[in-house]
Amino acid sequence: MKERAVFRIDITQQAVKRLIDFSQKSGVTQIAIASNLATWFATQPEAIQKAILDSDADGARLVLERMARKDRPRR
Repeated sequence: MKERAVFRIDITQQAVKRLIDFSQKSGVTQIAIASNLATWFATQPEAIQKAILDSDADGARLVLERMARKDRPRR
């Protein structure tokens, strides 16, 4: 069996409502969603993690878009 850790998270009421809505629509538990997101985030390069956590949401979006363009093959 894989070793696991348990984390508590603090999120807004709006985020909770959206998480519950998505969970119900998709049939995936809230714990599975949060676990998959945390696992995905932990495997990202530090630059992407920092961009996601940037308090300026527009700035983070721009950085991520630039990074995505860099990874696309050129014609």
